[in-house]
Amino acid sequence: VPNAKQLLGEQRHKARHHPALPWEQVPKLYQWLRPEITTHRALMFYILTGGGTRLAPLRMAKKGQILDGIWTVEGEALKGRRGDGVDFRVPVTREMVKIVEWPTDENDGELLFPSPRSQADRPMAISDQAIENVMREREAAWDWPEPYRPHGLRSSFRSWVSEVDPSLFAVAETALAHRVGGVVERTYARNDFLEKRRSLMQRWADHVTGGTGAVVRLAK
Repeated sequence: VPNAKQLLGEQRHKARHHPALPWEQVPKLYQWLRPEITTHRALMFYILTGGGTRLAPLRMAKKGQILDGIWTVEGEALKGRRGDGVDFRVPVTREMVKIVEWPTDENDGELLFPSPRSQADRPMAISDQAIENVMREREAAWDWPEPYRPHGLRSSFRSWVSEVDPSLFAVAETALAHRVGGVVERTYARNDFLEKRRSLMQRWADHVTGGTGAVVRLAK
């Protein structure tokens, strides 16, 4: 859409280059992952969210934060939203439900992605590095031309959306937890596009799980 960024206002995040795995190759990575391994399961969940929450809130996620098909992340936990008091709602798709329902034990303290060192009196989440190491392992095995890391998957998702439907700029930016529009626009248009994001994320899940191999245009 011409001048979309101008119409929607200045984006508050600072751009930083992270090598992004081409969106066409994300299904290959996803389907290699083994859900019985906690770090793999965490990366699967991260991919399904499009990387919208970044790693820190994801690895600290608890089952109690997920109700009625929505994962609510405290605004203070999200980069770029600290201090605004606004929580971030993540639509939970069918594929994500499988991960949420993965059995855990009493030492996990409701953590979705517990560390092997987690104890009943001291539940511990896995580290960012443990999740990154999964992709480092693939880098060596598949001889990737660049050091692709989890953060770059945000760009993989964003590029895919641009191929699906460029008019979904605001929906895609919201899915990545970016602030869209200026202060006035955000004050009067408190729309987080939850259901539009749910539809978009389900289509993304279909892509990464091999449900559809082609880019198709979403209905408006």
